[in-house]
Amino acid sequence: MKAVIMAGGFGTRLRPLTEGVPKPCVLIAGEPCIVRIVRNLSNMGIREFHVSLFYLAEQVKQALDISEFSQLKFIFHQESVPLGTAGSVRNCLSSEREEFIVVSGDCVFDYDLTDAISFHRSHNGPLTILSARVNDPGEYGVLLAESSGKITRFLEKPDWAHVYSDVVNTGIYLCSPELLDFIPQGPCDFSKDVFPTMMKQGVSLYHYSPQGYWCDVGTVRSYLECNKYLLSLSGNVILSPIDEDTVVESPCYIGKNVRLKGCHIGPYTVVGDQCCLTEARLEGCVLDRGVVCLPGTVGRNAVLCKNSEFHRNVRVGDDCVIGSECEIGAGTTVPAGVKIYPSNRIPENRFVSGNVHHKLRSLLPEEGRILFPYGEDFGGAMMYEIGRALAELCGGDVLIGRAEQRDASAAMTFCGGVLSCGKNVYDTGVNELSQFRFTVRNYAFCCGAFFERNYSNVMIRLYDANGMPLSVDGGRKLEKLLSQESSCGENDGAYRVFRGGNRAYTNYLRSFGIPNRLKVKVVSSPVLSPLLPAVSQPEAGERMRIGSEWVRIEDEAGEPFDENLVRIASCICLGRKINPVLFPEFFPSVTEDISSRFGVRAIRIPFEDETYSRKLFPLTDPNVQALLILNLLEQENCSFRDFISQFPVFSVKQRDVAVSLPRSTVMRLLASAGGELSEGIRIHDRSGVVRIIPKCGTNAFRICTEASNAETAEELCEFYSMKLKGLKPD
Repeated sequence: MKAVIMAGGFGTRLRPLTEGVPKPCVLIAGEPCIVRIVRNLSNMGIREFHVSLFYLAEQVKQALDISEFSQLKFIFHQESVPLGTAGSVRNCLSSEREEFIVVSGDCVFDYDLTDAISFHRSHNGPLTILSARVNDPGEYGVLLAESSGKITRFLEKPDWAHVYSDVVNTGIYLCSPELLDFIPQGPCDFSKDVFPTMMKQGVSLYHYSPQGYWCDVGTVRSYLECNKYLLSLSGNVILSPIDEDTVVESPCYIGKNVRLKGCHIGPYTVVGDQCCLTEARLEGCVLDRGVVCLPGTVGRNAVLCKNSEFHRNVRVGDDCVIGSECEIGAGTTVPAGVKIYPSNRIPENRFVSGNVHHKLRSLLPEEGRILFPYGEDFGGAMMYEIGRALAELCGGDVLIGRAEQRDASAAMTFCGGVLSCGKNVYDTGVNELSQFRFTVRNYAFCCGAFFERNYSNVMIRLYDANGMPLSVDGGRKLEKLLSQESSCGENDGAYRVFRGGNRAYTNYLRSFGIPNRLKVKVVSSPVLSPLLPAVSQPEAGERMRIGSEWVRIEDEAGEPFDENLVRIASCICLGRKINPVLFPEFFPSVTEDISSRFGVRAIRIPFEDETYSRKLFPLTDPNVQALLILNLLEQENCSFRDFISQFPVFSVKQRDVAVSLPRSTVMRLLASAGGELSEGIRIHDRSGVVRIIPKCGTNAFRICTEASNAETAEELCEFYSMKLKGLKPD
């Protein structure tokens, strides 16, 4: 059996650790990852290795050029363009007629594959995927399979609402030669292209879960955990003399030519060759070669890349990565999770509030927002680079606006970044947020950036071409562009003042109809107020308040109606115009009852579904949402309370619940217990309907319950909260 090692990837998720270092060459407990892979496979009797190369290929070759592997045969395949996982395998073995194994070059494993190979040969299929159970499967291909091992469904890197299993694809494949017949020429990927095509053609794919350890070294946390696992097996490996005032707790790895003076090296720490540490305290950290730590340096569960320097009393938190050639000033704190890219110089006595990219850039994305730590050290350069990266991401004209004139200087600096890469920027000046979003969409701008204040900080809201907040995926792409060197266009872009949106937005609002008489008193936005018939404003009764991102309706006593009732009423109003009615998915089932009562066809979809974003966009504009409801109440000649009395009697409750088990395990247990696979898991209980949706970024779930009354809905919330907390692994 031959082996194919896929070693051409960029390792973007591990940046800045992989800036200038190919991912297969990242050191694990002092040794390149790909060296460990080759050693394991050679111990199983494999002697011929085909290695696919693209990014920093020479470093991969050098890592394998060691005396230990002198009896092995390496055949390197340099790609001129990235061919993807499947394309690279076909490029290596285009005419292979023997069994072979495919391994990703960024994993660590200690499998004995004897039983796996026997299983692969027993089912006579073209492929067996080696699988493993993990706590966080969102970054992998998730498998659903029969007890025989036959795969019934494959989801590549699903969002958390679709993680129905914690069994994932390890990227290790046992292959029969006929697999190559299913791989087309050119770039293609196993998970995205080949596997779905084979399953559509009725080809049976199988998985096998071998006993042993496997880790995809794809994130900072998994990288640290892999180092800890290997150290727990090897114990102390100390290759340099230890100063008598230095304490080293087992297990640790101390490389060659290391100088330690008065240090405390806690367990699970890796200190690379030629490091120089004085009175430093480290635990669970990984230091590459040449790191310098002056007295008072404290680090825990962090990665310190080669030749980085830490002055006195620097503190580095969990899951941080400090890039190569960085210099961290005395007294500076780098809190948990922060990444500082190579060659940065952080001043003294700073608290680094976010990721610092090249040229002191900081990015804190949250639902399309960047909270800008506006200060003397993280000012113009960072704002400029965010503008440059956004222009490169969207590839076309950019619209900017602001809530207040005092943010003009920040906006102009941002514009400079856009112009530097040859893109045009249009400035609306002081604007209302809803009008700005409409302008981005209506005038076909590629993206938009809106500046407003969050207390003393500047906040930038980023929007895509649909006027919707920049997606999580878009935020990742933006951060990737920020990590790259600046690029300039052949010609500078043009700056223009844009004044065409006010009248167009007013006409857009008018297209939804302006009521002649108001059934509720309206506290409106500056844009909407001139359009409403002020003379018909009722003095008492119900009241509608309109904010920049919300609409709230209050009863005669000033108590707000349930926001879910307002949302459903808005959906029905819009549905009368566009048909069918589009309801957000998080309503478990009441939308079907409402649509039948009103004689409309309803579709329940994820609110952020891009397929329907143009139709759903009006419901994200509070001015439009208000007009829809005001027109409806005028047509029906009733109050809001009278209108919602036509709804079936129901109550919806929501609760967020933290769980101890991994989210993927919880999803699998709920699905196997009979839950309906949808956006999350939907369960029909005798008392009502429950939808359980995993929350992004936390080990928590949102429980949405629907019942005939508030008490029952609350009881369902409580019951399923306790059920989630009480789940036990099988």
